[in-house]
Amino acid sequence: MLGIVRVEFLDFIDGQLCNAIYHQLAGKIIKKINEFKPQVVLTSERRGISGHLDHIAVSMTTTYAFLKTKVSQKLYYNCLLKGTRDRMRDDYFVYFPEGYPESEITTKIDYTPYWKLKKEAMLAHQSQLKDVRALLARFTKFPKVDHFILQYHRGVKVSLPEKDLFAGINSPD
Repeated sequence: MLGIVRVEFLDFIDGQLCNAIYHQLAGKIIKKINEFKPQVVLTSERRGISGHLDHIAVSMTTTYAFLKTKVSQKLYYNCLLKGTRDRMRDDYFVYFPEGYPESEITTKIDYTPYWKLKKEAMLAHQSQLKDVRALLARFTKFPKVDHFILQYHRGVKVSLPEKDLFAGINSPD
Protein backbone atom coordinates (compact mmCIF):
# COMPACT_ATOMS: atom_id res chain seq x y z
CA MET A 1 0.00 0.00 0.00
CA LEU A 2 2.82 2.42 0.85
CA GLY A 3 5.38 0.92 -1.51
CA ILE A 4 7.49 -0.49 1.30
CA VAL A 5 9.21 -3.63 0.08
CA ARG A 6 10.78 -4.84 3.30
CA VAL A 7 9.96 -4.53 6.98
CA GLU A 8 12.48 -5.53 9.61
CA PHE A 9 11.90 -6.19 13.28
CA LEU A 10 14.52 -5.87 16.00
CA ASP A 11 12.98 -8.75 18.00
CA PHE A 12 12.04 -6.93 21.18
CA ILE A 13 8.70 -7.49 22.89
CA ASP A 14 6.29 -4.56 23.16
CA GLY A 15 6.38 -3.14 26.68
CA GLN A 16 9.59 -4.93 27.63
CA LEU A 17 12.29 -2.34 26.89
CA CYS A 18 14.29 -1.45 29.99
CA ASN A 19 17.72 -0.26 31.13
CA ALA A 20 19.08 -3.80 31.05
CA ILE A 21 18.71 -4.03 27.26
CA TYR A 22 19.12 -0.44 26.01
CA HIS A 23 22.63 -1.13 24.74
CA GLN A 24 21.36 -4.20 22.86
CA LEU A 25 18.67 -2.06 21.25
CA ALA A 26 21.15 0.71 20.44
CA GLY A 27 23.53 -1.85 18.93
CA LYS A 28 20.80 -3.12 16.60
CA ILE A 29 19.87 0.42 15.58
CA ILE A 30 23.54 1.27 14.94
CA LYS A 31 23.81 -1.84 12.78
CA LYS A 32 20.71 -0.82 10.76
CA ILE A 33 22.00 2.74 10.29
CA ASN A 34 25.34 1.42 9.04
CA GLU A 35 23.58 -1.11 6.78
CA PHE A 36 20.91 1.17 5.28
CA LYS A 37 23.00 4.39 5.25
CA PRO A 38 20.02 6.75 5.56
CA GLN A 39 20.55 10.44 4.96
CA VAL A 40 17.87 11.23 7.52
CA VAL A 41 16.89 9.40 10.71
CA LEU A 42 13.45 9.88 12.28
CA THR A 43 12.38 8.92 15.77
CA SER A 44 9.81 10.10 18.26
CA GLU A 45 10.60 13.01 20.53
CA ARG A 46 12.23 12.22 23.88
CA ARG A 47 8.94 11.94 25.76
CA GLY A 48 7.73 9.33 23.29
CA ILE A 49 4.92 11.55 21.89
CA SER A 50 2.32 9.61 23.90
CA GLY A 51 4.40 8.82 26.97
CA HIS A 52 4.79 5.15 25.93
CA LEU A 53 7.93 3.97 27.72
CA ASP A 54 9.06 1.90 24.71
CA HIS A 55 8.79 4.98 22.49
CA ILE A 56 10.92 6.92 24.96
CA ALA A 57 13.50 4.11 24.99
CA VAL A 58 13.58 4.00 21.18
CA SER A 59 14.00 7.78 21.01
CA MET A 60 16.91 7.72 23.44
CA THR A 61 18.66 4.78 21.83
CA THR A 62 18.10 6.08 18.29
CA THR A 63 19.61 9.42 19.34
CA TYR A 64 22.57 7.54 20.84
CA ALA A 65 22.93 5.49 17.63
CA PHE A 66 22.84 8.61 15.44
CA LEU A 67 25.58 10.21 17.53
CA LYS A 68 27.72 7.04 17.50
CA THR A 69 27.54 6.68 13.72
CA LYS A 70 28.69 9.16 11.10
CA VAL A 71 26.39 7.97 8.33
CA SER A 72 23.28 10.14 8.53
CA GLN A 73 23.16 13.89 8.13
CA LYS A 74 20.01 14.73 10.09
CA LEU A 75 18.13 13.41 13.11
CA TYR A 76 14.53 14.50 13.55
CA TYR A 77 12.12 14.04 16.41
CA ASN A 78 8.50 13.60 15.38
CA CYS A 79 6.33 15.48 17.87
CA LEU A 80 2.90 16.85 18.63
CA LEU A 81 2.14 20.52 18.44
CA LYS A 82 0.99 21.87 21.79
CA GLY A 83 -2.77 22.17 21.80
CA THR A 84 -3.35 19.21 19.48
CA ARG A 85 -3.10 16.62 22.23
CA ASP A 86 -6.36 14.85 22.98
CA ARG A 87 -6.98 15.32 26.70
CA MET A 88 -9.34 12.33 26.62
CA ARG A 89 -6.19 10.20 26.27
CA ASP A 90 -4.44 11.65 29.34
CA ASP A 91 -4.99 8.46 31.32
CA TYR A 92 -3.94 6.14 28.48
CA PHE A 93 -0.39 6.09 29.84
CA VAL A 94 0.81 7.38 33.19
CA TYR A 95 1.90 10.62 31.53
CA PHE A 96 0.79 11.94 28.15
CA PRO A 97 3.13 14.81 27.16
CA GLU A 98 1.59 18.18 26.42
CA GLY A 99 3.28 18.67 23.04
CA TYR A 100 5.68 21.35 21.85
CA PRO A 101 5.13 25.06 21.30
CA GLU A 102 5.22 26.34 17.73
CA SER A 103 8.54 28.10 18.49
CA GLU A 104 10.31 24.74 18.98
CA ILE A 105 9.01 23.13 15.78
CA THR A 106 11.65 23.31 13.04
CA THR A 107 9.95 21.35 10.28
CA LYS A 108 6.36 20.96 9.12
CA ILE A 109 5.29 18.47 6.49
CA ASP A 110 1.88 18.99 4.89
CA TYR A 111 0.48 15.55 4.09
CA THR A 112 -2.91 16.72 2.80
CA PRO A 113 -2.37 15.05 -0.62
CA TYR A 114 -1.66 11.74 1.16
CA TRP A 115 -4.37 11.85 3.86
CA LYS A 116 -6.56 9.17 2.26
CA LEU A 117 -3.59 6.82 1.80
CA LYS A 118 -2.38 7.49 5.34
CA LYS A 119 -5.82 6.57 6.73
CA GLU A 120 -5.93 3.37 4.66
CA ALA A 121 -2.45 2.36 5.80
CA MET A 122 -3.25 3.03 9.45
CA LEU A 123 -6.48 1.01 9.23
CA ALA A 124 -4.53 -1.89 7.73
CA HIS A 125 -2.51 -2.13 10.98
CA GLN A 126 -4.80 -4.81 12.40
CA SER A 127 -3.10 -5.28 15.78
CA GLN A 128 -3.53 -1.59 16.61
CA LEU A 129 -7.07 -0.92 15.33
CA LYS A 130 -8.47 0.40 18.61
CA ASP A 131 -5.69 2.99 18.88
CA VAL A 132 -5.79 3.73 15.15
CA ARG A 133 -9.50 4.55 15.25
CA ALA A 134 -8.97 6.91 18.19
CA LEU A 135 -6.04 8.58 16.41
CA LEU A 136 -7.97 8.97 13.17
CA ALA A 137 -10.89 10.58 15.00
CA ARG A 138 -8.44 13.10 16.43
CA PHE A 139 -6.44 13.64 13.21
CA THR A 140 -9.58 14.34 11.22
CA LYS A 141 -10.20 17.63 13.02
CA PHE A 142 -6.66 19.04 12.71
CA PRO A 143 -4.68 20.34 9.74
CA LYS A 144 -2.89 17.53 7.90
CA VAL A 145 0.59 18.53 9.05
CA ASP A 146 3.26 16.44 10.76
CA HIS A 147 5.60 18.31 13.10
CA PHE A 148 9.29 17.65 13.64
CA ILE A 149 12.20 19.03 15.60
CA LEU A 150 15.56 18.90 13.85
CA GLN A 151 17.60 17.73 16.83
CA TYR A 152 21.00 17.20 15.17
CA HIS A 153 22.54 17.81 11.79
CA ARG A 154 26.01 17.49 10.33
CA GLY A 155 27.58 18.29 6.98
CA VAL A 156 24.43 19.93 5.71
CA LYS A 157 23.34 23.55 5.40
CA VAL A 158 20.16 24.11 7.38
CA SER A 159 17.68 26.93 6.84
CA LEU A 160 14.81 26.94 9.32
CA PRO A 161 11.89 26.55 9.18
CA GLU A 162 11.83 23.58 6.81
CA LYS A 163 9.08 21.98 4.77
CA ASP A 164 11.18 19.03 3.61
CA LEU A 165 13.12 16.56 5.78
CA PHE A 166 15.76 16.35 3.04
CA ALA A 167 16.22 20.12 2.71
CA GLY A 168 19.88 20.97 2.21
CA ILE A 169 20.93 17.38 1.54
CA ASN A 170 22.52 16.66 -1.82
CA SER A 171 21.18 13.59 -3.59
CA PRO A 172 23.64 10.68 -3.69
CA ASP A 173 25.66 10.33 -6.88
